[in-house]
Amino acid sequence: MTNMNIAVPEEIRAFVEARTAEEGYASVGEYLLVLIRDAQRKQAKQELEAKLLEGLQGPSAVMMPEDWDTIERDAIAGLPDRKNPDSAERAQEPEITRRALVEADARLGRSAEAMVAEMRESLADPRGQ
Repeated sequence: MTNMNIAVPEEIRAFVEARTAEEGYASVGEYLLVLIRDAQRKQAKQELEAKLLEGLQGPSAVMMPEDWDTIERDAIAGLPDRKNPDSAERAQEPEITRRALVEADARLGRSAEAMVAEMRESLADPRGQ
């Protein structure tokens, strides 16, 4: 990891330190990292929703078995390797699944509501938020 130094007003420092203690984080850095990852997750959801809705604007097509196979392979490739704990970081990035869903959306012609509901379920925050 890389270090990052920021200057904040005293009241912000006090707030962050209080939240760190209240929420049980080991350090201010850990607390801030969680906030940043939450922001990344939120941005990824927004980008995926926009791409899904954009895909619905195009023509629909029939999904062939090989299309589903490709989507399944891409989704599995994005899962962490249970035998290799270092691969868990790779699963944080939803790019493979996002691309697969966008491609599927362009071919399926399903309703925007169904696609967005699936997207929200697939990228749900593990803490239930």
